[in-house]
Amino acid sequence: MNIDEAIDVLNYKSGLLGISGVSSDMRDLIESKDKRAKLARKIFINRVVRYVGAYAAELGRIDAVVFTAGVGEHDPGIRAGIMSSLRYLGLEPDFKANRTDGEKFISKPKSRVKAIIVPTNEELMIAREVVRVVQ
Repeated sequence: MNIDEAIDVLNYKSGLLGISGVSSDMRDLIESKDKRAKLARKIFINRVVRYVGAYAAELGRIDAVVFTAGVGEHDPGIRAGIMSSLRYLGLEPDFKANRTDGEKFISKPKSRVKAIIVPTNEELMIAREVVRVVQ
């Protein structure tokens, strides 16, 4: 493989697509019955949990886990998997609240670590940045 081919593989054929063999879009993986698609979702959850755990260790504790953007806002399965794996930090998931999207807490009221869904408007933020840079 030459350098251009390697860059193409790393940028466009790895990650979720490389593991699942189906798609790099989490929405497609949810719909798929393929075992590799399910594996890709599990690995995604595992990686998020690893990073949260690493930051919790560096910081000494965490106060909240914030779910945002496409997957964080719209994938209750991913959120549930992550929250279940973070119980050891004091996060008590509210799985009923987690079933729907929208800005809200998805941890129980007495949870030491809060879990929150915060909707984003990425297009608006990009537009604001463009205006700021152009001015």
